[in-house]
Amino acid sequence: MTAKAQVVSLLNKYFVTALSLVALLIFLSFFGTKTYTPLFERLGVQQAGVVVEGLFLALLPTISAFAVSLLFLAFFETQRRIPVVLQELGKRKKSLSSRRSPGGSSRTRG
Repeated sequence: MTAKAQVVSLLNKYFVTALSLVALLIFLSFFGTKTYTPLFERLGVQQAGVVVEGLFLALLPTISAFAVSLLFLAFFETQRRIPVVLQELGKRKKSLSSRRSPGGSSRTRG
């Protein structure tokens, strides 16, 4: 796998994970209270709505901090690997320019 493909793969992995965490946050904030409050009520928890909201309020900063840390990690990993990609692209450009004919045209006349 080339260095460019590694960077793209790495970014895709981190961004997909971060976006799935954001989707989880949105899901929990919209549907979590309505879904889990009856469950806690059936278990016999008094003031189940307050308990569920407290759980989600505790989870939201944790999940969002994890998503932000993934984005920072993706940024720093990319910054570390970009010079390798640029060096690889420079080597390819040099090898392509050395293959061309001195006349400047790469077509063959027949």
